[in-house]
Amino acid sequence: LARGRGPSTKLVSAIEAHLRDGDLGGAIALSGAAPGAVARAARRILLEALTTPARLEAAREVALLVEVPRLWARAGGFAVLANLATLFGLLGTVTSVFVPIGCVPVDARSRAVMLAKQISEGLTCTWFGLFVAASALTCVLVFRSRIEAWEATLRAESKAVVNLAITYRERLRLGDS
Repeated sequence: LARGRGPSTKLVSAIEAHLRDGDLGGAIALSGAAPGAVARAARRILLEALTTPARLEAAREVALLVEVPRLWARAGGFAVLANLATLFGLLGTVTSVFVPIGCVPVDARSRAVMLAKQISEGLTCTWFGLFVAASALTCVLVFRSRIEAWEATLRAESKAVVNLAITYRERLRLGDS
């Protein structure tokens, strides 16, 4: 998850410094060199900086349509793991209590010992399955809250880049041209 986010704390302020000076090429190069979703979105927006505000907003929406699914793509694995762990715990419980008919000992004490071992094994399987499922669900909740925060940051910073491009539109130039 952290790999998909990338640094974005000072990126918008650095882009603003370039745009304030009218250096659109430098701002595009800066956003192209920086890693992360905010940098990729800023680059898409800045490539449309010399167009209308409607095109800037459309570039922002396209960037969000590309970057938001990338953030959410890595979160589904833990939900699948939680569901599978619950099912495997239940499967272990059911199969541990199952006794083939030909293997049942004749005396009562041997049957009681064997049944106690099977119940113990079944409860161990249940406990392990529930433990893994609860751990995975906790990870899902933590990752979802982080992804929602990163998505909100991405939306806010991409909107800030659009606003900066509109604000400094009169000063913008591409390199020496």
